Amino acid sequence: MATIETARPRLSGWVSSTFGALENRHFRVLWIGTALSFIGFMMSATAQNVVAFELAGSNRAVGLVMFGQGVAMLILSPFGGALADRVSKRLLLLVCQAAIGLTMLATALLIAGGLITVLLLAAGSFVMGTMFALSGEHITNDHARHNQQDVSKQGQVGQ
Repeated sequence: MATIETARPRLSGWVSSTFGALENRHFRVLWIGTALSFIGFMMSATAQNVVAFELAGSNRAVGLVMFGQGVAMLILSPFGGALADRVSKRLLLLVCQAAIGLTMLATALLIAGGLITVLLLAAGSFVMGTMFALSGEHITNDHARHNQQDVSKQGQVGQ
């Protein structure tokens, strides 16, 4: 008796080996969310750099703004890993994303009001770097580990 398959068609060849993990819904949501977040992050960094250059007319201002973010991530990332192990990852992610959003909103309002300075941009960049250090890779790696365990369990069930 013939069976009717209602599942999505399986990927074949190199596509299957390259993008096979995207068949897992949880991983797909995580990957798309991370990609969109990264695109937004890069757009905001580029916008901050352009504003810093327009304000001061020098590359030194751009470097100062990026230094604010880089130093926060460099110094605080180890603490972010420890914090991610001790508190609710969902709460941590929500707080950090809200802080990043509020920082970007404050920056936009300061730009619109003509009150922005390079130091305020650097301070906002430091806050964003801090939030990324406290939430970024630690939560993403935890979700990736969890999804890998789910995929392993699914493979064991099918055997």
